[in-house]
Amino acid sequence: MGLPQNSPDEQQLQVGSLANGKYNAGCLPQDSPDEQQLQVGSQANGKSNAGCLPQDSSLKWWSKETIAVVTGSYKGLGYGIAKELAKQGVTVVLTARDEERGLDVQLDLFNKGFTNVVFHQLDISHPKSVSRFSTWLNEKYGGLDILVNNAAILHVDTIRDYQAAKDCLDVNHYGTKRMIEAMLPLLKASPEGARIVNVSSEYGRLQWLTDESLKEHCSALSTEDQIDALVQRFLKDAKEVEDGRMEKRGWAIEYPYYHFSKLCLNAYTRYLAAQLMNRPEGHKVFVNCLCPGLLRTDMTLQEEKLLPGGVTLATMDEGVDTPVWLALLPAAGGPSGLFFYKRKIMEF
Repeated sequence: MGLPQNSPDEQQLQVGSLANGKYNAGCLPQDSPDEQQLQVGSQANGKSNAGCLPQDSSLKWWSKETIAVVTGSYKGLGYGIAKELAKQGVTVVLTARDEERGLDVQLDLFNKGFTNVVFHQLDISHPKSVSRFSTWLNEKYGGLDILVNNAAILHVDTIRDYQAAKDCLDVNHYGTKRMIEAMLPLLKASPEGARIVNVSSEYGRLQWLTDESLKEHCSALSTEDQIDALVQRFLKDAKEVEDGRMEKRGWAIEYPYYHFSKLCLNAYTRYLAAQLMNRPEGHKVFVNCLCPGLLRTDMTLQEEKLLPGGVTLATMDEGVDTPVWLALLPAAGGPSGLFFYKRKIMEF
């Protein structure tokens, strides 16, 4: 669960998206870590970022005209992210599969003073729902500036079969990918650049794979075809392994379906960042993924083993901190193609 022990240079070469063999971010502040934290915010003493985003008005590039879409935002982490973005003055589009619950959340936030929040029904696992949402968003706002992909599902260890594996991938990987592909043409051109923030997990890291050759293969994924081929390999294994013990084929021991879906999301984040890297100024898109930490949500409470003894759960404010930070990084630029935990770069 710890942060990588590599030196900053080694770490950047390992996990950064590359341009001519060099770490591409070129957009992370060049100051020392302490100075950087003071400039763009930090999690000091376990407090949230609410008071830690840039206090210098010259660093604030967003306004009520800035449109942020947060998937799966009617409860849990998604709700927290949407609320914090609204608090910062961004216009936030809440989404949920259940329209009634989503409208209830919109009303709740409105009653709390957040009049810059709207709701639209969305199920990222259904192409028609994504298409309807895309059409509505374009007609109402002419596009978006920030996309936070938070919607996800978890199948606990007691459910291990081919359909469970497929369901997990349909939402966590293909659903997120479907959403990104639909939103890319709608991302607004601006000097600040658009932001795509993918909520991933510690459980999606390569370290949990049980086969070294598989780790090496997954670490080298660089195209959509390669990622899709790996998905087919995984689903084939899920169908063939009768007792559900996916570690027999080199996959993770615990939560193998969730793990693999987030591994694919991480790989797709790196791939997409590389594809979008050379866009001209004014059309930049910064794409990153993150682990929000172990939070007390409906997802983590599905099974007690997700809450091991001695582990202190992060507060919702702590979980919200990094995705909001990535969404609102200063207009001078931002990292792309990286994986973060508590605003620190992690190895994939």
